Amino acid sequence: MLTIDREVILSVESKTEIDSTQAMLEAVRGTTTLDGSYPLYQNAFVSLQSFDPNELYPTAKYVLNDNLNTIRSIDKELVDYGIDVFNLNEVIQLNDIVIAPPIVELSDGVPCIVDGQHRSFLAREAGRRINCIYVTGVDPNYPIISTPVGWDQVIAYDKKPEAAELLRDIRPGIADSSQGLRRFYRDFSFLGSQGRRPRLGQTA
Repeated sequence: MLTIDREVILSVESKTEIDSTQAMLEAVRGTTTLDGSYPLYQNAFVSLQSFDPNELYPTAKYVLNDNLNTIRSIDKELVDYGIDVFNLNEVIQLNDIVIAPPIVELSDGVPCIVDGQHRSFLAREAGRRINCIYVTGVDPNYPIISTPVGWDQVIAYDKKPEAAELLRDIRPGIADSSQGLRRFYRDFSFLGSQGRRPRLGQTA
């Protein structure tokens, strides 16, 4: 598992910043698949871009209300430090929580949310633009596990649904199993991502 250099982290308490944007982008370039087998961004172009969330395409059909409320709470705390959770240009750490800009990949001809759908959902709800780590030129042999959907297909739930058809549209050719998904799923744990939310009976 990739570990991010301590210099990438902007400590909210100390306000320490050492070339944090570039360090973050370089760390993202080293992202591997969840099974650790392949550095799928090694030849990609990684940049920081501002998006209207209406331009972004979700890759999951659900968001969780608890996660939305957590982001709302974090946003309120960060305001005291002059930090906008929708306008990040580095990785930040608030107590034990690590937060990075959402990850967006150009896939199927459109910018697709790979990580950070809850924050993108809230930015859209608030009519705000959002800074994202934008990745283009990803190895085509390692596509996003699901095909993009429209925002009108995304539903907020109190509890994650278990029915596969309510979660995402798995890309044809990718097995909807723990082993099959780990081969393609991106490991963003070094950026504070919660990772896969496996269905009942699956492992992360």
